[in-house]
Amino acid sequence: MSLVNILDDRTNPYNVMCDAVLEASCHDNGITEASIFDNDNEGFVESFNNISLSQAIKHATLANGCVTIFLYDVDSGAIPKII
Repeated sequence: MSLVNILDDRTNPYNVMCDAVLEASCHDNGITEASIFDNDNEGFVESFNNISLSQAIKHATLANGCVTIFLYDVDSGAIPKII
């Protein structure tokens, strides 16, 4: 299992370009009523600026363990700019 959840914080969900953070789904185990996942990839975090939604999903499905994608508007400042 790889991609298990997508949290979309984009203001325009019809724009396929986004900033994305992929992280181990177990990071959210402490959130009330969240699904619980094994800590098999606890240290996994990747971030991408100006990536297409399909590319972000592809990266998540190739990751080991359970992954959540967080989507943001491009250049929203939600994640640091990667140079």
